[in-house]
Amino acid sequence: MLKCKLVLPLIFLIVFLNTITGQNEIYKAERVEITYGLSRTFHYNSPFLLFLQCIEGCSAKSQSPKILSRIDFKYYQPLFNRFEIKTGIGLNQIGSDEIVEDFFGGDFESSNTFTFVNFSIGQRSLFLEKTKLNLFLENDLFMDMTIRETRELYGNENVSKAKNLKLINFSYQFSIGTLWNVREETALVLAMNFKTALRKYDVNNSTDYKPYAIGLNVGISKKL
Repeated sequence: MLKCKLVLPLIFLIVFLNTITGQNEIYKAERVEITYGLSRTFHYNSPFLLFLQCIEGCSAKSQSPKILSRIDFKYYQPLFNRFEIKTGIGLNQIGSDEIVEDFFGGDFESSNTFTFVNFSIGQRSLFLEKTKLNLFLENDLFMDMTIRETRELYGNENVSKAKNLKLINFSYQFSIGTLWNVREETALVLAMNFKTALRKYDVNNSTDYKPYAIGLNVGISKKL
């Protein structure tokens, strides 16, 4: 009975791998990818919901993370078996909605959105190089350049260049995902990622704004 329990899952695994296995030259060539994603921003000072202080220094009673978009263009170069190096450029946003107490003791709603152009380098490790469904782990370093700050206050929107955040910021991202080879030269991409600031983003010496984000990306990968 024990042998039967062990053999059946093994047979299923062999059949599954045999079903998805195929010659996949797409994983042995240079590739370009474009991905679109959504991410939710949090903060280390008080994870998930509450942040003790807004960037301007006022007291924030509560802060709700916003779900914002990102788009990335990436180039991958195989270095050796199952290992790729990557360069990329993209556009991403982080932000939050706040309930803030003003200097007179009243509450008001505020919404902050920060937009960045990012440049990245990284590496990706493939785990099922000869299969149609390929798993991967990816590590990336980002230089995030602040290009716009948007704040909605009392129903009015104020757009400005980098003022509360530093112009140049650095972050790290870890991703886990799949490449699904749908054609000889084309694969679909699905990945979950965690991105974290490597140092504080704000210019205010009295605050410590270090955002991190959890997100999901989808896209397409094309063999060159």
